[in-house]
Amino acid sequence: MEARVKYNDYFGTVAADKSDHFCLSDFLKEKGVDVDRYESIGVDFYSGYNDHVSYTFICKDNQHDERVLRQI
Repeated sequence: MEARVKYNDYFGTVAADKSDHFCLSDFLKEKGVDVDRYESIGVDFYSGYNDHVSYTFICKDNQHDERVLRQI
């Protein structure tokens, strides 16, 4: 998968490690997401002007076997 941005000033791939002290499914569950139904498979981050930051979790819908976007 290749990372991308609106104007592609910089692009490429990215990697990250998760901390042993944080579980993404626990975070989503605290936000009211049904983690048995929606399995997180990715995250989309956006940072714009005026310190605007948003993120969207890309989840697999285990009941319908399709990908859905769930913005938290």
